[in-house]
Amino acid sequence: IGGRKGAVAQCVVWPAGAEGPVGATASGALFELDFERGVLGEPVDSGGGAVWALDAAAESAISAACEDGSVRRFEGLQYVSREAVIPGGRCVSLCGGAAYAGGDDGSIRQLRPSRASVRSPEPESIVWALALGERSLVSGDSKGRVRAWDRETRLLCAEFARHAADVLCVSLRSERLFASGVDSKIVEFSLRGLDLVAGRAHRAHASDVSALCVVGDDLLVSASPLEAKLCTYSLNGFSRTRPKRHFFYPSLLALDGEALAVCVRADRCRLWTAS
Repeated sequence: IGGRKGAVAQCVVWPAGAEGPVGATASGALFELDFERGVLGEPVDSGGGAVWALDAAAESAISAACEDGSVRRFEGLQYVSREAVIPGGRCVSLCGGAAYAGGDDGSIRQLRPSRASVRSPEPESIVWALALGERSLVSGDSKGRVRAWDRETRLLCAEFARHAADVLCVSLRSERLFASGVDSKIVEFSLRGLDLVAGRAHRAHASDVSALCVVGDDLLVSASPLEAKLCTYSLNGFSRTRPKRHFFYPSLLALDGEALAVCVRADRCRLWTAS
């Protein structure tokens, strides 16, 4: 899909059963992505400023974490309601169909089924990422910490500081947890009940990793907004195998001493020689 000026996607979510994903921008616009026609839909204003995160609860129910500290609810792109979550601050992360929200004041708020505070505001801390487990809530913050919280008691159960800078994204599948961020290191954790056990780490990117996603039963995908590539990892072989790199542009290889160059694309290979 070709881009549109002023419509750089800050976040994207694909609700289960929906025809296509929905994106949102730092300028506060939400839009649908139509891959069949290869176009972006007409933008809709969030009403709350920049959208920092999106989460999907049902086929068309979308929640947006907004600059004004609110969570805005939409059906498709039709505005439904607003919840004030972070007074005087920004709401920057969501999870569980927007049952939980994190803020730039270091707090974590439970929104569904009832309102409650999981984590009180913490100075100089931003909760950039949240993920929901069977019994736990996992958070990643600006102090490089990955934390596990008991959803029932809302108490901190485990904490690791394996990252040298902000943790921007976490992805949880069953008992496997992956975290990454500004230091570009992707760390594996085992979530055993309410306890975290750190495992192997990879560094396939050279800059911030802002997105992690588990696909199917044996694939983890990572992306950096500053690099034109995706990296994939085998879940079953994460500790034994190296990640694979997938570039958005053709790779170019120079053959030293032969005055030759090879340009490799997905469906063809071109060879040049100096004469």
